[in-house]
Amino acid sequence: MKYLALLFFLVLLSPLAGCGSVEQPARSGAREPTPLATAGRLTPVIASSELTVGRNRFTLGLLRENTPVEDATVHLRFFKIEGDTATLTEEADAPYYGYGLQGKGVYVAHPTFDRPGDWGVEVQARLPDGATQILRSRFTVQAEGRVPRVGEQAPSVPTPTEAQVADLKTITSDPQPDPRLYQISLDQALAQGRPVALIFATPGYCSSAVCGPDLDVIKQLADTYGGRIAFIHVEVYKDPLNRVLADPMVAWNLETEPWLFLIDKQGIIRARYEGGITRQEVEPDVRRLLGE
Repeated sequence: MKYLALLFFLVLLSPLAGCGSVEQPARSGAREPTPLATAGRLTPVIASSELTVGRNRFTLGLLRENTPVEDATVHLRFFKIEGDTATLTEEADAPYYGYGLQGKGVYVAHPTFDRPGDWGVEVQARLPDGATQILRSRFTVQAEGRVPRVGEQAPSVPTPTEAQVADLKTITSDPQPDPRLYQISLDQALAQGRPVALIFATPGYCSSAVCGPDLDVIKQLADTYGGRIAFIHVEVYKDPLNRVLADPMVAWNLETEPWLFLIDKQGIIRARYEGGITRQEVEPDVRRLLGE
């Protein structure tokens, strides 16, 4: 189905334009149309810093007067913008994942984008009182991203382990470090053909405020799957005071935090998550990684 792009943009709400920016994922091209910025109206915020051709984890926040909305029922419709037309390519429900994230949860869908360029999303948000709001936002899809993608080989790099230090707190800012997350280096796990859950997070210096909750999820999953998956935590900074990124972060082309990657026995990335995660969202992918 095609619509005139002009009509699409006239009614477009776009708090984010060009969401592909890694350096400033939450502020790139932000704008708010004055005529529609009325009290009680929802504002969509695309949380994904990088969207590329192929299947993506598309994350969306909803705000009402700068307060997160966590109880909406959300349906998303994705449009490809080409010249004078906006073509509906797919649509999907977007469940909310926010348990333990203290208002930092997101609505998640997994669209597939078949080309780079301009895209639009229509957000149909139904609130508990039955009221429905239709919101629209625009974003950019890149041909190729910087961050390793699902289906690609995981970069094999050494990561710090407990055996290398006298105190775990020299390689993690986690106030309660779990030794299970520092038993094996990433390059060793990949060489051994072990499935890996690799998380880049910095609880002590986190700008997103979800590094600690994400690590809690990983520890919970390690309780259940630790015998079959190598769970590895890597700090974001080697010099946190000067914001100098750790070598594995540089090798993986990561500039935001946190990130979680699920890697199979062949060293192929099978799932990736940016930002806040919940066990409810991640565990099904963990089970698929194990062939369950």
